[in-house]
Amino acid sequence: KPGVTPAATSTPQAIDPSQINKLTPTATKAITPPLPSQITPASPKDVTAKTNEPIKPISTAPPEIQLREIVKVLLPKQVPLQALLSNLVALKESPELKQLPKEIQAAIQSFSKDLPPAKQLHTTEGLKKAIQQSGLNLEQQLLKMVAVAPKDLKVNLLTLLSLIKPYSANIPPSEKLSLFNDQLQRFSLGTNSNPLNPAQVSAQGKMADAMQHLPSPELILKALQQLTEGALARLEIKQLSHRADEPGFLFNVELPFLDKTDIRLLHLQIAEEQQRKEKEQQRQWTVSLALDLGELGPLHAKLSLKQENIQALFWAELETTAELIRQNLPLLHESLAESGFEVQQITCYHGAPPENNKPSTTPQTGLVDELI
Repeated sequence: KPGVTPAATSTPQAIDPSQINKLTPTATKAITPPLPSQITPASPKDVTAKTNEPIKPISTAPPEIQLREIVKVLLPKQVPLQALLSNLVALKESPELKQLPKEIQAAIQSFSKDLPPAKQLHTTEGLKKAIQQSGLNLEQQLLKMVAVAPKDLKVNLLTLLSLIKPYSANIPPSEKLSLFNDQLQRFSLGTNSNPLNPAQVSAQGKMADAMQHLPSPELILKALQQLTEGALARLEIKQLSHRADEPGFLFNVELPFLDKTDIRLLHLQIAEEQQRKEKEQQRQWTVSLALDLGELGPLHAKLSLKQENIQALFWAELETTAELIRQNLPLLHESLAESGFEVQQITCYHGAPPENNKPSTTPQTGLVDELI
């Protein structure tokens, strides 16, 4: 089994590679892997030939039009992040992992280690740190020449993609890969529309083991590339939707975290609505979250805050989980009251929240309308 080193042209050009080396040394360290003889990285000529297209002139269209065009390109490519995460977890524990190039094995193994543990999200500082590592602000940090948050999700995705591309460039299409793509497309159509949709939270594990049915390491690499590129496209769409010039405030982020050996995903949305009452302008904040708690099932929550008045609603899709939450609601009520809030309502329902139970503060702009 000859040792093969990936082509140097595989390093992403979007960011400084030296920054990646500082952030994820394990994933990007040059390793000469003993590869299966049938997997060979593409030559520099093969890699550059596909990108040797004439450079298009810089658009002079208004920023809003440019953003719409970018989103139109990204939308068909996006893949729910949980599709990649569930397959990484399954692949990490499978014998197929040892058939992949050594540096890709190392990147997959280190990916979950860089995620925040579940207990980190229990505190304000821990949640803030997880948001900083979500990849939403990567380019802003580089532009401002400030230190990039360690273990940044987008850096790790770009690193993984840069390691895969040299090996997947020469892999031809196959029927098995087409079946995988069809399954991925069906999953994406059912989960991309609304990040807080109950169906999406319930479907987080449905793409697990999908790559295990591919018969060769070459096809696994190609499928892994498509999942990684799709996850990056989804993250970039979220970056484009967080614009300071839009009316109101809407913050939407997906936070992967490590729960023992499983990777779970927290969907978090914070929205502001300004209402005029008589001559005073009142601000109302709404926080919506959704996640799959494994054996406890999917959980949804919505907190509304206006001045000192607060309302907390929970939905648990398992009756046992709903009852467990109800037993602890008095403790939450007491904690909120001690913090100076006037608790208007605090309830837990069995089932999923209604479809229309989402903040009405979504900015009505072309970009966000297109995402919805």
